Amino acid sequence: METGLVTWGARLLAALALLCPLGAPARAGAPDPGSPEFPAYVMRKIDDQYRGERSHGIMKMELKTRDWERTMTAEAWSLGRDYSLVRILEPLKEKGTATLKARSDLFTFLNKTGRTIKITSGMMGGSWMGCHFTNDSIKLV
Repeated sequence: METGLVTWGARLLAALALLCPLGAPARAGAPDPGSPEFPAYVMRKIDDQYRGERSHGIMKMELKTRDWERTMTAEAWSLGRDYSLVRILEPLKEKGTATLKARSDLFTFLNKTGRTIKITSGMMGGSWMGCHFTNDSIKLV
């Protein structure tokens, strides 16, 4: 975990250096580095840099609690900030389950039953696939 945090911190510092080098004025449209809006601006720029116009990737997530642990592998696609699809590849029990974000709507396809469920506002605070992400977190991606 520490290695990941160190890597994330190094990336954040590199992005800050690119966005506002020491001694250089802030770029046009960028808030002043001392302003309260600057951290959100930096995070948006980093997110845009990693996401690009569209993205595709395979990710592995390890879920650990005091009582149990499991590993999940998922394939994800995104198109701008409005559309994204995450499809579970492993474990076999969850394989084929998918979450689709289309603008402000969020849907989950349950492979076991072959049904698609629209995630309602009452379900947004619920856990996504048993992890600390909520459905609302996925909607913001």
